Amino acid sequence: MTGQVHWLPLAFVLIGALPFIYFSFRSRREDRAVIAEQSSVRCRQRGNQLVNCTVVRDAATGEPMGIRSCSAISGVVSCNKACLPLFAHAA
Repeated sequence: MTGQVHWLPLAFVLIGALPFIYFSFRSRREDRAVIAEQSSVRCRQRGNQLVNCTVVRDAATGEPMGIRSCSAISGVVSCNKACLPLFAHAA
């Protein structure tokens, strides 16, 4: 009986590694479509307070798509509506 199923531990390792491989390739593909940029801006909704934002831009056009994180997040102020226009390029 010994040595007859020596491939079984390798199969378990490969099956366990498949989700990691899938999600890493998917993450790389999605990261190429957008650019995350760290920036500081004065938030008008928070009394001209200096906040640090992570802005997500479209990689092809450079236009801002949304704000991933903001240091002044509160339940009332939506950064996508209040601060996102500050990051738009002047035409």
